[in-house]
Amino acid sequence: MELINQTEVQQMIDKLKDQDLYIHLEMTTGAYA
Repeated sequence: MELINQTEVQQMIDKLKDQDLYIHLEMTTGAYA
């Protein structure tokens, strides 16, 4: 994990705001039963 630069990320989001945006977040514990 690393810290994000909020200003940089906000600028990226602003560039994308007029486009369809699909965000895939994968949250697992890393363990599969």
